[in-house]
Amino acid sequence: MERERIWNLARVMGQFTAHDLSADSGRSVQFCKDRIGDWILLGYVEELPERRGNKKQFKITGKSGMPPATDRDGNRIREEGSPEGNMWRAIRMLRTFSPRDVAMHANTETVPVAEAEAVEYCRVLAKGGYLRIEVKAIAGRRPATYRLMRNTGPLPPRVTRIRAIRDDNLGQVTYAQGILK
Repeated sequence: MERERIWNLARVMGQFTAHDLSADSGRSVQFCKDRIGDWILLGYVEELPERRGNKKQFKITGKSGMPPATDRDGNRIREEGSPEGNMWRAIRMLRTFSPRDVAMHANTETVPVAEAEAVEYCRVLAKGGYLRIEVKAIAGRRPATYRLMRNTGPLPPRVTRIRAIRDDNLGQVTYAQGILK
């Protein structure tokens, strides 16, 4: 749970910059700035008037609990909780993979992911331009191998009912005719 780890780092520091969080967490400065922006909107963090060099400083407000994870529209998301989210994280981590690899890495006790789900998700993402087929499948002998081509961020691209792919990282919907059976 990356967000929880970064939040705990911020709480321990009490007062921090995005660069401090980035250095201690190993995440990009932009990722940390995005988290800080979320926390400010939710009232868990406030910006301090003084700067450290040219860097903005922040401090924890004392609001209890951990800030909920939200997307850009303020909708609550969960770190682990959807097959698409787990598969997308696996895809981003593996870079070149088969649907079987994705299913194995995405499957958890609380969120089961079957190989058939991974096959369909990879097929849809390939049609949407997110993946490229590196090695074609041979029925009954070997699965297809894919390569990630469009890594747009941590939120999973999702198939919508209007036969499109919604990417919450970019705030875009890509129409993809024929992606649903």
